[in-house]
Amino acid sequence: MITIKEVFEGNRRHIECATDALYAPHLKGQSPTLCVVYCSDSRENIHIISDIEPKMGEIFAIENAGNVVDGSVSAIGAVMYCLTHLKTKELLILGHTGCGAVTAVFSDYKSDRQMIVDHIKVLENVKQITLHVISQMEARDIPIDEIVKSDKYLSLASEINVDYQCEFMKQILKREGIDGVNVVGAIHDLHSIYGAINGALYLTCGDSGNDSDIKKKLVDYGSGRTVRDVMAELDISFNSLE
Repeated sequence: MITIKEVFEGNRRHIECATDALYAPHLKGQSPTLCVVYCSDSRENIHIISDIEPKMGEIFAIENAGNVVDGSVSAIGAVMYCLTHLKTKELLILGHTGCGAVTAVFSDYKSDRQMIVDHIKVLENVKQITLHVISQMEARDIPIDEIVKSDKYLSLASEINVDYQCEFMKQILKREGIDGVNVVGAIHDLHSIYGAINGALYLTCGDSGNDSDIKKKLVDYGSGRTVRDVMAELDISFNSLE
């Protein structure tokens, strides 16, 4: 268990051993090479799941419940700051299985505290797309209560959310005339839904630049179709894109 007390105690140990060489290169600014939007879930830690040693100035991280960009002013602003002012060229939208925010949008979340409701409701588009896509995949109408009870269906919803957020960012970058940014989506499989190994990362959209990365999708939008096609079919627009 980590407490605030332990954070400050740890900092005292840190400054005892930290040298000027650690901070000196970063005093005048930052030049991160990767921008990551991922879930606030305490099980999600980009350094741990990617086995990357934590270093200053390399990763610009935006965390919120449900790895949301569309509909979140703070997330959009942070991402755009990183891509435009810091000139970062890679954006990773990272979702995960067992996401509480994604699960919440299929439940009676509107009875919760208003601040929570305001955040979860931006996932309503993802909910509608998920209901449509799963019903098409199963060739029958899938009720919401069946989705909530199914780890597989909720994982499909998390994947659709990643695809949706990636597509949103692509449209924003296109509208703003920003070229050269590689937008990639992935799922962190905490529950071995995609494969036999807990904790594996699965590339769900975009190109990571590494052919050996595991590319796998649970979602089937139909032959040659994408989440954007389903949105058009359902007449769904992005929350933050006029």
